[in-house]
Amino acid sequence: MCNRLERGENRNALMKEYRIGSSTLYDIRKQKNELLKFCSAPESSRIITERRVLRKPRLNQLEVALYEWFMFKRSEGAPISGPMLIEKAKELYAEMELTEECAFSDGWLAGFKNRHGIRKLDMSGSLGTLQ
Repeated sequence: MCNRLERGENRNALMKEYRIGSSTLYDIRKQKNELLKFCSAPESSRIITERRVLRKPRLNQLEVALYEWFMFKRSEGAPISGPMLIEKAKELYAEMELTEECAFSDGWLAGFKNRHGIRKLDMSGSLGTLQ
């Protein structure tokens, strides 16, 4: 859509085709670089069809570090559970000396898994995608 806008295609036609409003079209154009960066990330291919917003989590730096740790452990074949992820998040939070309040609850864990396309955590060490 960004490329089509740059080529000068009719905005009204694009809004009708994608069933979006003018403000959404404006936001897409404004966030072009962030959208392209997100779409080119390796993990985005699993979750791009499920994603509706590009908003980053409140503790983005923590989430990036936690996801990298998660992927590293999975590459080693280590089983990862929800409580293990929460404990590691708390450790990273302390190490990074973050001050923004965060409750590492089951709801937070569900959001983390959803944002990163993790369907389930099981003892086999397999990584699933969102259905």
